[in-house]
Amino acid sequence: MPKFDKKNPGLADQKYRPLKKQIKKNFKNLSASIETNKLPAASLIDDFMAQAKAMVSYSGFGDDRYAVFMSACEALYEAYLQKDSVLFAERLATISSIKKECHHRYK
Repeated sequence: MPKFDKKNPGLADQKYRPLKKQIKKNFKNLSASIETNKLPAASLIDDFMAQAKAMVSYSGFGDDRYAVFMSACEALYEAYLQKDSVLFAERLATISSIKKECHHRYK
């Protein structure tokens, strides 16, 4: 896996790193909505899904986990469409677990 070099970042790194920061912020907001027993605003879940799809388009950043991650994101979105906050929280926890495992493996 290519490492990020601050002195000479590649094009993917220049776009991927800011995207990951946006996803992290949105994920935190999704988690905060569940802590108040509410589903997030439609715009927040839509943004998160678009960012997740963009993230998995970059190669070299944990590609072997992308299918699992996107499957979990799609399941999260389905729970949102069903207006099931309990299922949404469970699926958000699944994504968190996948994220932690991937970050542990590739950092």
